[in-house]
Amino acid sequence: MANSNNVMVIMVCYAVIYAALSATTTVPKAEAAMSCDEAKSDLMPCLLYVKFGGATVPQACCNGIKTVYGGAQTTPDRQAVCYCIVNSIKGLPFSGINVRNAAAIPKQCGVNIPYPISPNIDCSRVK
Repeated sequence: MANSNNVMVIMVCYAVIYAALSATTTVPKAEAAMSCDEAKSDLMPCLLYVKFGGATVPQACCNGIKTVYGGAQTTPDRQAVCYCIVNSIKGLPFSGINVRNAAAIPKQCGVNIPYPISPNIDCSRVK
């Protein structure tokens, strides 16, 4: 069973995944949408950064963000992953520092996400 600190950090990381999926791209998609479990797994390397911060985001975290960003290319795919994330974090506590750390990840990883990172996400607005 995960402790409450880890659960909070996971929730904020999922917000980062959502934001990465919300950005529109024109890269062609050659395979099926990523599963909820794949998205969660790809983001796990970001947990320590979200929880504690640091000078730079770990490369494994950046790789995960880029994988998720590239893994859901259509609106239905992005919305499906978004709903997966929102349902996984529903009702969990978070802190401002975790949200700020999570919000810093895309820019530090070179991923342009035109949406604010927030745990209060409306997946129906993801395009």
